[in-house]
Amino acid sequence: MISGTAASLGPRALLLIVVGAAYANAFAASFQFDDWDVIVRDPRVQSLTAWWDSMPGIRPLLKLGYALNHASGLGAVGFHAVNVAIHAVNALLAYAIVRALAARHGPGPKPGPGPSTDPGTGPATRESSIAGSSAVSTTAAASTTSTDWLALVAGLVFALHPVQTEAVTYASGRSTSLSTGLALASLLVWARAWERAGRSPGGGFGARARARPRRRGRFADNRIRPRS
Repeated sequence: MISGTAASLGPRALLLIVVGAAYANAFAASFQFDDWDVIVRDPRVQSLTAWWDSMPGIRPLLKLGYALNHASGLGAVGFHAVNVAIHAVNALLAYAIVRALAARHGPGPKPGPGPSTDPGTGPATRESSIAGSSAVSTTAAASTTSTDWLALVAGLVFALHPVQTEAVTYASGRSTSLSTGLALASLLVWARAWERAGRSPGGGFGARARARPRRRGRFADNRIRPRS
């Protein structure tokens, strides 16, 4: 059976191709509006040395990216190439988040015990257990395919939605796409950490509170009784 990582390479490659094709005309765009103030004329981002001398300051990671772009000598093309690359990474992160959540909460079977290895177990029981495991594996493969498709659709919607245009094609719109990428990355790390802990994302304190038995207060059973 193809592993989950190998099975997702196709959708990921498709996302990268789609993003590159959709924003191919952005590479020829020139600087616009705020680009002149925060990129072209800002002395703090003209070189790595200028950036370092301006620290501490606001948006250090964003301005470091601008300084690296200036250092590359590629001009406006380099700025737009980095913006498209950041957007492509964000689409991959959106795909990974939806895939992880769908695999956890989807209709597919959850992992269960494998075939019995107890020597005392009869042949008929072992054969039925093996047959059941094979059926579960087949259903799990089908569920993985549907999960990949769902995640791919979500990634395509994220990548191609018109609301993304300004953040990708506008050079100084990088602040939006960069912050979006960091937010998506933190969500993915959180979801996978909960998966490794054997818990469901979103379960949180509510699920633990529901699972915890209720305790009576110290004076819950005290009743006012009339004196005899």
